[in-house]
Amino acid sequence: MNVALIQMRIEDETRSGNPRRALERVVSAAENDPPADLIGLGGRVDGLWRPDPVEALSLAMVDAFPEVLSAKAREVGTHVVAGVTETDGERLYDSAVWLDADGDLLTRHRRIMLSEVERRWLTPGTDLRVHKMPWGTAGLLVGDDVCSSWLVGSLRQMGASWIVSVCAWKNGRRRGESLSAIAREHGVWLVVVNSLIAGGDGQTRIINPTGRVVVELGNEEGILNGRIESERTSR
Repeated sequence: MNVALIQMRIEDETRSGNPRRALERVVSAAENDPPADLIGLGGRVDGLWRPDPVEALSLAMVDAFPEVLSAKAREVGTHVVAGVTETDGERLYDSAVWLDADGDLLTRHRRIMLSEVERRWLTPGTDLRVHKMPWGTAGLLVGDDVCSSWLVGSLRQMGASWIVSVCAWKNGRRRGESLSAIAREHGVWLVVVNSLIAGGDGQTRIINPTGRVVVELGNEEGILNGRIESERTSR
């Protein structure tokens, strides 16, 4: 399967511009030749992740962005994965949604691995899910979840041959070695799409089941194109 991973800069000062630019980049990625089967966006592309839940919860865009993204996935006719801020009552989640080519929600994931500081305003997720795709069974993670061998291994045991993780890391380069070790340990493809946040180094990448980085993008904005041979990970 062909993937197009969008590494875009997240501007905290112009929050409303982030979703707009994300949608524009989805359209650009959909023009790939050969066409992408999956378009990935990193974390915080809605621009609403904040250490103040009252501020975030007061913004209508929190719940509106996934709906707009769904319409865009339907427009381009391609699966789209993106990091979003989710609300449930007064609870705030660092999440990712996976939309199919019809714009329907296939699966979502709410980040489980939170620091003590983050737990002051974010609620940890509790579920792991896999979904059978035409290209093999896939899992979805957010941020530091993909750095947990236990979580990646659990998805592998549930049948996942490849895992997409949406991130908003400052230190993507430093995490590379541990991610390669985890991919090799569990024999799984890791598709890691990172947003460029202030002071961050990007490093969006695809890692194969041997732990080798197949393709990667440095610290610039762009679209990383790659291919996953998911049948090679079947057991």
